Amino acid sequence: FVFVCFSRAEKIDREVAYSWMRILQRTPGSVLWMLRDLAKGGNAQTILTLRFERLAEQFSVDPARIVFCDPVDWPRHVRRGGVADVFLDTWSYNAHSTGSNTLWAGVPLVTYAGEKMAARVAAGMNKGLWAEHYIARTRQEYEDMAVALYSSRGRVAEGLKEGLKRNRLQAPLFDTEGMVEALERAYEMAYDVWEEGERYMHIVPVDRYGMHLEG
Repeated sequence: FVFVCFSRAEKIDREVAYSWMRILQRTPGSVLWMLRDLAKGGNAQTILTLRFERLAEQFSVDPARIVFCDPVDWPRHVRRGGVADVFLDTWSYNAHSTGSNTLWAGVPLVTYAGEKMAARVAAGMNKGLWAEHYIARTRQEYEDMAVALYSSRGRVAEGLKEGLKRNRLQAPLFDTEGMVEALERAYEMAYDVWEEGERYMHIVPVDRYGMHLEG
């Protein structure tokens, strides 16, 4: 069972790293797959790899369960991420484009919604893919959710991935045409407000799914 996080090293703070170690403790045989951020000169022993080796030992987790891969070209990078079972999001600064690629590949993205915008991006993407059930309300729930997905590995897990793949063609997250239509309506509404000499106000068009796109 493969947990993955291909987010940049600077997004991985101590609290989320500890959380991942606790998840590994509760999921025997699983691995955490991460992107190695090569140092200048191609040195594989970066601060990130050394940090996680020591952290694994601290939590009595076999360091071999922390698997690092090297950067590759973008198409290959996107494809390989799709073989993972669950994406573990970072907390203070969520996955953005990486999270979008993950969801397009049909990989469940477990996220904890924080208070700031950067910490709520993945929650918004999950909502836009009708996958709100992967949004944790607490950090403990985040860990429990990851463990529950591990426990459902096999046919159930494959069914969840197939569900995400179906949703990507129906839900608003990847509906570029629908987003453009809503944006055009927002421009028209803004012009109408200006033409009528009204005071400034919020422009809140509703997309084809009944979701409010507030600007």
